[in-house]
Amino acid sequence: MDVRHRYLHWGLCILAVAILLVASTYKLSESPGIWLDEGIYTQLGMNVAQTGQLALQVAPAEFQHSSYISVGYPLIRPLALSYKLFGVGVVQGRAVMVVFILLFALASYWLMRRLYGPWVAAWSLLLLAGFPMLYGNGKSVLGEVPGLFFFILTLLALSYLEESGYRSWRWSVAAGLAAGLCIATKPIFLLVIGAVLVTLIIKRGSGVTWSSVVIGTAALLIPFAYWLYTQLGADVTLSSILHDYGNPYVATHMATLVLQNALRFFTETTPLYTALLLGIWATALFVRRRMTSISGAELLAFFFCLLIIASYLRLPGWYRYLFPATIIVLMFLPAAAHIVFRALQEKWMVLKNQTWLISVVLALLVCAQLYQTACSSYVAEYYRSTRTRDVTAALIALPRTASIFLYNVPELGVLLPTRQYYQYVELSPGVVLGADQLPLLVRGVPDLVVINASMYVASPSLFARYTLLKTVDRYDLLKVLP
Repeated sequence: MDVRHRYLHWGLCILAVAILLVASTYKLSESPGIWLDEGIYTQLGMNVAQTGQLALQVAPAEFQHSSYISVGYPLIRPLALSYKLFGVGVVQGRAVMVVFILLFALASYWLMRRLYGPWVAAWSLLLLAGFPMLYGNGKSVLGEVPGLFFFILTLLALSYLEESGYRSWRWSVAAGLAAGLCIATKPIFLLVIGAVLVTLIIKRGSGVTWSSVVIGTAALLIPFAYWLYTQLGADVTLSSILHDYGNPYVATHMATLVLQNALRFFTETTPLYTALLLGIWATALFVRRRMTSISGAELLAFFFCLLIIASYLRLPGWYRYLFPATIIVLMFLPAAAHIVFRALQEKWMVLKNQTWLISVVLALLVCAQLYQTACSSYVAEYYRSTRTRDVTAALIALPRTASIFLYNVPELGVLLPTRQYYQYVELSPGVVLGADQLPLLVRGVPDLVVINASMYVASPSLFARYTLLKTVDRYDLLKVLP
């Protein structure tokens, strides 16, 4: 790489890091808005920090475990550490996510630099930095971005293992440990195992040794076994965990759901965008199939994306479940685009010496993504929000001696000025925590209830002993009748 390209490369990298720092920290406490899933995980981190229990509080000094709590210790432990060091709050939790966003982006740059060189790596980093879904799913305390970070570490270790001719036991151990931490972060990454098996079948006869497979598998089992140990409890079995993850939303019309989600890839922007980028990547792999050896790391990433899409078909069509595939195919786009364009150049002479077109297209794509991040995305909707500030002020103003009931609003647990609270949470259809506490509402035992406004209107009989005190953002505060 000549001096001009070297300066341009580092200019792109500096720009990408600047975007990452600004976009990941801007309005951190408000954007995106706090919500139920995040609240479950922040409460887990809070409870680990304060009591050592990986469970949700349902009454003062009473905790309940659930196999459905699908984020593991690779996220919860750093979250708990942040709460121990800096206190409990929204910013303290989301600061951990900022670190994971930066680590994921830098690890992705490192991987692409190893596979394709600095120029492709710089464009990949810039595309990731401008991608709004990275912040919509990454700033909230959720498991996707931490899991993706460990997945990229798995790919990196695998690339070094390949470079050693599959002889380095150290890189075998590193790949296994990273994959195990990836799976333990969020069980959707169990699909990594399937992607590994497909990759091994394709790469058979290309130098893969049984010793590297055995060592890597043994290393994977260490963090995976610890995850099982932390998940299992008196009321939780391995079979219940597998059942919950196999059909988390208790879908009864699976064929209809699959068809509806499949149609999204033709009618909705995000699935269509994912499919388009995946198509470019698949074309690049097809072009290279006889020209050069494709790395196991790239094959593993590709098949993991295919499995994520297949898994998405059986779930509610929320883009969060498609996000891991979308961001990985985006990361590989610059490399795939260059490969496909070179193949087209060989067929059409008019494209010869026009490689600069790729940079123009990528630059336009970065600009479009930055506009979305700033103006027209899920995360941008909350730039003017004051939900966290307003709800915190309302909760702090409540009498310190009052008993409080959180009705399906776990995101408010870290905002309460007291740990003396009751709680009911609907984790999924048919999976609830704190159901034993509902009779307290009928009897009017808690002094105050905090509830989503729409739920209060829908359940008048349950709250017959309460009247509206005030409404703050989307939450109603109820007080017991005298």
